[in-house]
Amino acid sequence: MKAIEKYAQIEGQVDQTVKALEGITQAEFDWKPVQHANVRAIGDMFRHLVSAEDMFINRWILGKEVQPRTPQTHASPDKLLAEFQALRAQTLSLMRQWEENDLLKTYTGPQGRQMTLDRILQILIGHEIGHRSQMLLMRRWQNPDR
Repeated sequence: MKAIEKYAQIEGQVDQTVKALEGITQAEFDWKPVQHANVRAIGDMFRHLVSAEDMFINRWILGKEVQPRTPQTHASPDKLLAEFQALRAQTLSLMRQWEENDLLKTYTGPQGRQMTLDRILQILIGHEIGHRSQMLLMRRWQNPDR
C-alpha cells in the first residue's frame, strides 16, 4: 500500500483550502478579530500553514533548507496560494512513491523529537483541516453573508 492510499483524503484538501481563500482581498487577508500580538490574521495563519508543510516535508523528511514565510516575503495571498499548491503537488507526488514500509521510517522533528513518516503525515492532514476551519470562521466573522 502506498502512503497516498492510506491517506487518500489529502488529495482533495488542497482544493478545499484554496476554495476557502477564494476571492480573498488583501484587507481580509490582513484582518485580525482583535489587535493583539498573540492573535493571528488570516494571512499569518496561512503563512504558518504553508511554512509547516514546507518544514514537514522539505526540511524534516528531505533534509533541505527552508525559508520562513513572513508578511514581508509573502504579503499577498496570490503568491502564497501558488506556493501552497506547488508544495502540495510535491507532497502528493512523494506520497505516491512512499510504500507502507516508508511510513515506519523515523525523522527528527521539532525540538529534536523522533517522528515516523506516518505520524508526520497525520499531523500534516490534521493541521491543514484545523487552520482551514479557523480561516473560514474568520472570513465569516468579517462577512456573515458570505
